[in-house]
Amino acid sequence: MAKIISIWTSEFGWQIAVWVPTLRALKKRFPEQVVCCKPEYRYLYQDFCKDFEDITYSGKEDRWFLNGKEPKVPRDLRNKHNAIPWEPCLKNMYKQNKKYFKYGTVKEDLKYDIVIHARAETRYGSENRNYPISRFCKIIKQFPDKRICSIGTKADLVEGTEDKRKIPLEELCNILASSKLCIGPSSGPMHLASFCGCPHIVFTDNKYQKSIAGTNKERYNRIWNPFGTPCKVLDNDNWKPSIDKVLKTMERFL
Repeated sequence: MAKIISIWTSEFGWQIAVWVPTLRALKKRFPEQVVCCKPEYRYLYQDFCKDFEDITYSGKEDRWFLNGKEPKVPRDLRNKHNAIPWEPCLKNMYKQNKKYFKYGTVKEDLKYDIVIHARAETRYGSENRNYPISRFCKIIKQFPDKRICSIGTKADLVEGTEDKRKIPLEELCNILASSKLCIGPSSGPMHLASFCGCPHIVFTDNKYQKSIAGTNKERYNRIWNPFGTPCKVLDNDNWKPSIDKVLKTMERFL
């Protein structure tokens, strides 16, 4: 039976919600798979794949799906593993069957009342999507008795929270699986919260997105939420809901 080799060089959220579930579903047809990905992302595939090739990438490579170009598995890796490349474009990915997996293990010592992803992205002119760190600081002051942490690889540390940024992905998934609530602007970690079963409050806009045939609210509530994880999308304030609105929403979860 043929072995397939695949490569992922795009956004984290798409990797979790579309790419990995597609490969997992292909396991029945192709039991032998080689996954090319960043070393820190191996955890996402380990429930069905044990054969990896580590890659690094940066810049325009992680936006391939926006310009219609799919990543190509290097020929030397294909020859090394004697494997057929699996390189579907974005449209073909949506046509493929999906098999989902809930990440993380519940651990009492990793249980937080509030997990914050203070997105601090600066690429592609998306700074306007970041939520002001000053507002996060004011929000957590309303919860002096709660256990709160900050997460993310490219995120600000909210003063007064435990620093859980840049931790191994498996540990992050365990935190999300164990915690009561995650809040922050729409981002990869917020999608990960859904796949770990962590209730979440997301700040975004209400624009229609052709790539998913829906809005971000539909993405979080339905399209990329296979386990029905509780979620509230605040999408009427152009990524910047007021502190009062966020606090009132948090009361429903805490």
